[in-house]
Amino acid sequence: MPSTLLFRAGGDQSVRGYGYQQLGVREGEAIVGGRYLLTGGAEYQYWFRPPWGVAFFVDAGNAADKFKELKPEVGYGVGARWRSPVGPINVDIAYGQAVRKARLHFSLGFTF
Repeated sequence: MPSTLLFRAGGDQSVRGYGYQQLGVREGEAIVGGRYLLTGGAEYQYWFRPPWGVAFFVDAGNAADKFKELKPEVGYGVGARWRSPVGPINVDIAYGQAVRKARLHFSLGFTF
C-alpha cells in the first residue's frame, strides 16, 4: 500500500505532547504509517475573563498495521486560550508520556 494512504499520529491536531506524525509503526529507527488509526482526547476550557481562558486536556492515540497492535500513547497538559478578532489562538504545553518530554503546541484559527 502506498505510504500516502497510511496513517500516523501526533502533533497539534492529534496527540499533543508528540511531534507531528511522530506516532506510528516503528521500522528500525524510522516511524512509518499504519493501516489503522485511533485517536481521541478530552479538553476542558474555562473562560475566566473573556476573551481569555485556560484549558486542561488529555489526548491519546497511535497508528498500527493490525488493529490488535494499537497501543495508544498518552499526552496531557495545560494551555492558554484567546478569542482574538481574527479567530481563536491556542498555546499549549503538553507532556508526552512515552517520550518523557514536554512540547509547546500553537494553533491559530478554527479546526474543521
